[in-house]
Amino acid sequence: MKKILLSGAAFVFLSVGAASATDLPAKAPLVYKAVAPFSWDGLYVGAHAGYVWGTDNLFEGSLLAAQSSKFSPSGGFGGLQIGYNRHISNNWVVGTEFDISWGSIKDSVLSSPNAAPGTIKIDTFGTARTRLGYAFDRTLVYATGGLVWSSNDVGLTGLRNVDGYHVGWTVGSGLEYAFDPQWSVKLEYLYADLGKSTRFLAAGLLESTNDLSLNIVRAGINYRFGVPVGSRSAMPVKGVVSRPLWTGSYIGVHAGYAWSDASFSDGFNVETSQLNPSGGFGGLQTGYNWQFAPSWVFGLETDSSYAGLKDSGLTSPGAFPITAKIDVFGTVRARLGYVVDRTLFYGTGGLAYSQQKIQETGGGGVTNSTVKAYQVGWTAGGGIEYSINPVWSAKIEYLYADFGKDKYSHTGVPPVNELDLTMSTVKVGLNYHGPVLELFLGGR
Repeated sequence: MKKILLSGAAFVFLSVGAASATDLPAKAPLVYKAVAPFSWDGLYVGAHAGYVWGTDNLFEGSLLAAQSSKFSPSGGFGGLQIGYNRHISNNWVVGTEFDISWGSIKDSVLSSPNAAPGTIKIDTFGTARTRLGYAFDRTLVYATGGLVWSSNDVGLTGLRNVDGYHVGWTVGSGLEYAFDPQWSVKLEYLYADLGKSTRFLAAGLLESTNDLSLNIVRAGINYRFGVPVGSRSAMPVKGVVSRPLWTGSYIGVHAGYAWSDASFSDGFNVETSQLNPSGGFGGLQTGYNWQFAPSWVFGLETDSSYAGLKDSGLTSPGAFPITAKIDVFGTVRARLGYVVDRTLFYGTGGLAYSQQKIQETGGGGVTNSTVKAYQVGWTAGGGIEYSINPVWSAKIEYLYADFGKDKYSHTGVPPVNELDLTMSTVKVGLNYHGPVLELFLGGR
């Protein structure tokens, strides 16, 4: 009987336990959610610091004796940058970046063969570059290249001093790591070739040329303002993505007309002149727009124009023939606009550069002086751009540019050459907003 009772109790217990177990909620199965890849998209600003070293070959063909000097300027610097990145595939990233740096990059040497003391100092420089990178999640490896400019003061004591600008090209590479969704740090190297400037004075007997190149290493930190609405990086899979009409990169062509005021002072021959070089021009532009909030558009644009702006006249009081020619100019600008339907109204401003040649001819057709060099200044203006369709847009734009003063002095006399240049331009342009790089690197 005891065994029967124990067996019955065990059966009841097991039955109740089984029934209770069936009343317990079933354990939910494990579900793995896909994690969206890290996004580099968006506008960013930042700061940087680094070190520069380079070479500057200076030649002085003076009235007394030809002098040559090889400077090796070096020093530290710091500055600011602003840029925009966009994913064009899951891993490829294209961007545009502008920066400006301040420092004390200098050197002192003795010339050869007369051992005249010479100095060079670079206190400001900047770049406007395109970046193309490959992202390994939070790590971006990139190559970069574009325009570079610098403000220099170089010369030989007792002979001559040149205070002006150099403009050239730069290429390099870098590594950027995002330690936070909005913060990243980077390490970058750039090689910059700032070209050669030439000045002749006093019937060609006084000549100055200097050829400058720099190596730039810097570390920086960037803050990104987040992923814009409709960005492709918010979509982990391929598909049709709706995004604002004006958001994205573009390339285009332009043509227009320019007129300028060039005030030239020849201190060595004590002559002045007022010229107005004008003429047509054409060129290329590229940029990136970001539409936000939802009718405002912020953009970054750089352009280069090739022209034949020129004018001729007579100096005062000697009535010597003089000519001025501007063959290259360009800008690096920010744009801020407001969209009304398919039309973008914008203001714009930034940096401008130009290359000009001023030549003064004395008696018997002998050249008194020649200045062939770059100038760098500021520009501001506005424009209207109309979206013909999602791929093409047309624009008309006005810009005013002030390139400041280019000075070329000789010890013991008033400034030998001083050029003060301003310019106005009106141009029409056509932009293509299609996926140019995506065709080669794979759409996202």
